[in-house]
Amino acid sequence: MTTRSKSRIQKPNQRYTLLAPKYSTEIPKNIREAMKHLGWNNAMSKEIVTIHMLDTWTLVPVTDMNILKSQWVFTVKYNPDGTVKRLKARLVTKGFDQEEELDYLETFSPVVRTSTIQIVLNIAISKEWSIKKHDVTNAFLHGELDEPV
Repeated sequence: MTTRSKSRIQKPNQRYTLLAPKYSTEIPKNIREAMKHLGWNNAMSKEIVTIHMLDTWTLVPVTDMNILKSQWVFTVKYNPDGTVKRLKARLVTKGFDQEEELDYLETFSPVVRTSTIQIVLNIAISKEWSIKKHDVTNAFLHGELDEPV
């Protein structure tokens, strides 16, 4: 019987990987700090390129409309062993500044139910299909809006 120890495969100790992210990369407190760091600067550039590629927004003249401000949100993504996988920056709108029936009439958040995922996985396993993970970047931006935001 071949075991991990005989194959010299070592699983990292989870107690230490939980502490690793605290010391590896600092999350910037503002955009000035982020612009000084090459990794965060690249993450912000990637986000801006994605926004332009998807035609997420366009500049319009200022009117008497309620104008929503935006801010950068920075996150560090880690590998299971605690090492830094990538730096992620998102430009988000402060939607809490909106007023109901003035800026929007209804809200909709596309979510998937856990039971749906379980059924799909069950079918895939019973049919012996291969299962792969796919991350859709900015999936919510693919919808069309009828009113200005």
